[in-house]
Amino acid sequence: MKEKFVYVNSKKKQIQTEKKYIDVAIIDSGIDESHFHFKGTNLTVYDYCSTGSIDRLGHGTMIASQLTGESDYLSGVYKYVNIIMYKVIDINLTNSYWRFEKALLQAISDKVDIINMSIGFYLYLNKHEKTFEKLKGIFEMGTSKGIIFISSAGYENSSRNSNQVHVPSVFESVISVASVSQLGTKMKSFEKADYYLQGGSWTFENAEFSYKDLCIVCCPLFNYSSHQLLARGITFTVGHSIATAKLSGLVCCLLGESIKKLTLSDIKNKLDIIATDRCIICV
Repeated sequence: MKEKFVYVNSKKKQIQTEKKYIDVAIIDSGIDESHFHFKGTNLTVYDYCSTGSIDRLGHGTMIASQLTGESDYLSGVYKYVNIIMYKVIDINLTNSYWRFEKALLQAISDKVDIINMSIGFYLYLNKHEKTFEKLKGIFEMGTSKGIIFISSAGYENSSRNSNQVHVPSVFESVISVASVSQLGTKMKSFEKADYYLQGGSWTFENAEFSYKDLCIVCCPLFNYSSHQLLARGITFTVGHSIATAKLSGLVCCLLGESIKKLTLSDIKNKLDIIATDRCIICV
């Protein structure tokens, strides 16, 4: 199957469509609600870690900044977004299936439009077949309700035909996303994805770690360090998580400009029109 590359230029101003708000659930590490980038953005946080809404990891703040919000340093893809953050990971709490499932079911119950999952985990089918089938049923149920699921791909080579699978990206009812550099170079050692967007990439050259290109993102204001070269609360990173958030923003644009309710099939058809093997689409 031909690989599908979609390029989103977040340095440009956000797409302006008719003022139609899209409800986006982000299952992640929380968000810095005080960040200047999110001024005027509707934010709601549900805490499944019993540690409060604060984003001590910074990952959730980073993801949300790619999707929406605006500052002098970067612009999210789509302006009219209601962010509902479901905090399931924290600095001392790794991703757990229990918290993930609980947040997922709540997001479906909340009838959001999109569920962004820039996190994931691996299941071994010889040990976790029941869990796998249960999750598969949950995503299929959500899709039947018109919710669009978007997930980052894994970083290991696995598939449904192998014993180890990455969830939720392995499910057909979930749009999987992987990162490429600005030149279209794919990151090494990652699974195949439905779509590839620029989220930066890195490599090892001469036994040294180096970045091919970097994406500007937001980080919690309290987490200031010298590597934040632009300003307090602004830093750089790369990865599938960034690409996933950008695709969620693009899907917001498609939903925002559509008169009718779009299904998963509708979204994929529209993305397939946008995507080419190397063509740069700036939004």
